[in-house]
Amino acid sequence: MNLLDQNFPDKPVALTNLLRDAATVSLIRLQAHAQLSAHQSKTNALLILLNGEVVYQEDDREMVLHEPYDYVRITARKTHELSGRSESLLLLVQ
Repeated sequence: MNLLDQNFPDKPVALTNLLRDAATVSLIRLQAHAQLSAHQSKTNALLILLNGEVVYQEDDREMVLHEPYDYVRITARKTHELSGRSESLLLLVQ
């Protein structure tokens, strides 16, 4: 998925809600070949790639985020991990 692929209304200023929960925002830097070990989020979350390339893994799915603004929706209490293929910067909204 990519943020630029979202359908926006044809207005000068448009908003599309990607995550409806109350949210906090974190910036994550992941070095090349670094791994964020398996863990769970307490709430639904949205992980957005700003630059670099990472692999997001859950038990039943794997996604490679490699284009700026690629994102993945993370389900609450679903075990997942993240691996850096190159130095990467991500935005986590949860």
